[in-house]
Amino acid sequence: MKIQDLSLDEQRDVAQKLLSKRYGGMEEVHAKLCEKYGVTRATLYKWAKLLKQDRVIDFETSSFIKSRSTMLDAEGNIRLQWVKEDREVADRLNDIAEAVREILKDVVAVDPIERVTVDTKNDVANLYLCNDLHIGALMDKEETGDRNWDRKVAMQTIKASIDYLVENSPATETAFIVDLGDLLEIDNFKNATPKSGNILDVDGRYSKILAIALEAMTYMIEKALTRHENVVFLNINGNHDIATGHAVRAYVQAWFRNNDRVTVDDRALEVKYLAFGSTLLGFAHGDGLKMRDAGEVMAVDNEAVFSSTINRYFHFGHNHKDSAYDGRLCKSESHRNLSPLNNWAAHKGYRRQAGTMKCISYHKDFGEISRTTFNVNMMES
Repeated sequence: MKIQDLSLDEQRDVAQKLLSKRYGGMEEVHAKLCEKYGVTRATLYKWAKLLKQDRVIDFETSSFIKSRSTMLDAEGNIRLQWVKEDREVADRLNDIAEAVREILKDVVAVDPIERVTVDTKNDVANLYLCNDLHIGALMDKEETGDRNWDRKVAMQTIKASIDYLVENSPATETAFIVDLGDLLEIDNFKNATPKSGNILDVDGRYSKILAIALEAMTYMIEKALTRHENVVFLNINGNHDIATGHAVRAYVQAWFRNNDRVTVDDRALEVKYLAFGSTLLGFAHGDGLKMRDAGEVMAVDNEAVFSSTINRYFHFGHNHKDSAYDGRLCKSESHRNLSPLNNWAAHKGYRRQAGTMKCISYHKDFGEISRTTFNVNMMES
């Protein structure tokens, strides 16, 4: 049984007892609660942790209370009451609720996608890599010397890139679509990096940015389904979208829940792998695991099958540039992204070539055999 399964009155009853000032000496009360609800003492303590955590849940308003002072009259009736709410927690819950409401406004029935009619190769698989798209970032070429970037431009660029890559890459039976993290510029309504709190230039509210990111991922998969019989979607949380990365794969999984041609890797791991014949592919964002260490980590994580693989590749984002480390155990590679320099990067003196996105084709026996690259300058030609 979970506390959410209890009625509102029962939750109030449990809360009143577990959150009592005499919480530490209520063994008899706790024993009665365990018997009443048919749970163990450990489950009861989990309830206490959910209900308390130095806060009190107000079941009438669903808000979180830091402290409450009450003045009673001689008969014990409430005369005055002072309540301090934890606004940070309340605001975070409201942010999430608002984002969900905004997204649901645009959710429509999904039209069925016709099965592939072209001849596909079953001994080759395509890997479509997208990384560091930073949807929601706002860049002005007058400030950065690079390109303009906002939600509209991001969506146009993503659609142009996947359209080009799918139409100009081999028609394989299986396609892997991998988001290497930092799909979004922000992770909440604070318009700042999740860990360091650095203020970011953002185009719109979090709910609108999240909606664009979800549309982009579903569009990529639907486009791939026009040329591939089966599509596997995998994503990694980046340092800009630590929490949102989990929401993205949950949304994609729900969107394609009735499509047996789409498989979603719903694990919360920050390092993931795909195997295709004798080829082993690893994926990480790059803010944690580094390219030089990737081979050893791959060997440990894939101990049962590592010796049966011959061609091993590890893919990274985060650095916003193309670079490679050809190690003894695997080849590690970081990839340039589609989005341009932001004001911070330009101020620091970073410079770069045109943004790109790649499709890499792997043979089940021979490893990489070809790659197709989309260049943002192709949109202007």
